[in-house]
Amino acid sequence: GISDFKTSDYLQRGKGVESGLECLLQGGSEEDALEVARKELMNFKQGDLNEAQLVKLEDHFNSLGAYIKCCWDNYQKFKFFGLKSSQAKVSMQPDFCSFELYGYVDFLWGKLWTDLKILGSKPSQLSQGYCVQGSVYDMATSYPGVFTIVVRNSPKTGHVYKYYEEH
Repeated sequence: GISDFKTSDYLQRGKGVESGLECLLQGGSEEDALEVARKELMNFKQGDLNEAQLVKLEDHFNSLGAYIKCCWDNYQKFKFFGLKSSQAKVSMQPDFCSFELYGYVDFLWGKLWTDLKILGSKPSQLSQGYCVQGSVYDMATSYPGVFTIVVRNSPKTGHVYKYYEEH
């Protein structure tokens, strides 16, 4: 069932960045945001990880600040809409369906939703799953939305964090 879903270090990294960004949006400091993000990442169960996975988790831990800064620099434009909630449960039941569809929007603004994705590379297009997710959010909120994507590239000179938006 859905409760058997296993998390991943990448999912936890994304949750950490979202938590840190939420802290900033609520008026917290950058130091507070980083602490909140690191606590969220450390909620990940490390007992079953091998050495390579632990090294990857440490890299995620060390890169949280850069991810949060990249998001924060780009999320300033959304503040105009006024943050209503984060991790807001939204639901709908379309006519063609006998059950309710629901999801959790990362950030629900006055008249817009945003969902943050922390990915290993920029996708050529949104996946089918993201399109379905966005459709549910659109119909459940009656608001337009945007997927905000942050990618870390690793050129020879060091990591570069890039921000993209997909509608």
